[in-house]
Amino acid sequence: MKSVSKSFSFVIFLGLLAGLSVQAQTKLPDLFLIDASTLVAAHKAYLAGGGEFKEAIDGLLRDAARALKAQPGSVMQKPEAPPSGDKHDYMSVAPYWWPDTTKPPGAPYIRRDGEVNPEHNIIGDRVRLGWMMGNIRTLALAYFITGNEDFGEGAVTRLRVWFLDTATRMNPNLKYAQSIKGIVEGRRIGIIDSYGFRDLIDAIQLLKQSKTWTEAMERGMRDWFTAYLQWLLESPNLVLSSIGQPVKRCLARGFRLRGITCCFHSAEKTRRENRQPSQHSNSCIESLPSLSR
Repeated sequence: MKSVSKSFSFVIFLGLLAGLSVQAQTKLPDLFLIDASTLVAAHKAYLAGGGEFKEAIDGLLRDAARALKAQPGSVMQKPEAPPSGDKHDYMSVAPYWWPDTTKPPGAPYIRRDGEVNPEHNIIGDRVRLGWMMGNIRTLALAYFITGNEDFGEGAVTRLRVWFLDTATRMNPNLKYAQSIKGIVEGRRIGIIDSYGFRDLIDAIQLLKQSKTWTEAMERGMRDWFTAYLQWLLESPNLVLSSIGQPVKRCLARGFRLRGITCCFHSAEKTRRENRQPSQHSNSCIESLPSLSR
């Protein structure tokens, strides 16, 4: 499967955001990262035959067609289970740690700075997670620009498979992310694997206009990310339980502003909140434990 994270569907918005401003006559979607008026302009250009954006839009639709054909990703597709024995738990391995060739089992692993162990892209769910998020983003954009419900349904299906369906869903934690064989089952820095979750915010906002986005989807996604946020605040992995309520509140707010829980609230309200500095900001930064372990 080819990752769409660098696909032409991303280039379309770099080009559009660079030089276009419109006053949309239709209701603008409530977006957080993407400029809504720009997206509406792309939609209008598509309806008019593409115009100066035809090449970019055609590229997006080619990417969307490929994404639609790709199998929906799931944490259950990894060949081996994490230490919990439950494939529903996400897992990944640290990039710069290699087998110790001086020891027959190869473990504990040793660090080789700047050299990525191929296992980083083979073992676990990290690459599959990237494919999932890229495909959903591409399909959501294609849905909004064209109004084609096939793209909307494809994106919603992929969200449901990864996050909600009982047989295929990911448990809302990263306990086994960035593991190092023979040393640690999961690390604090493992939360970096979920960085791309922020890209789902606008995709979900766009998909809310689709006929395939139901109340059950809305409730299920809200519950999943609420549970994930709770794990972030309480996980022993992150050592957040002892750093104080002000820091916890700051972390929770920052997490929301990065595009997760605000999927289910007003993006405009979130943007306004983001402009208001928190009195706890400096203390939060100073109090955070190191994520490098």
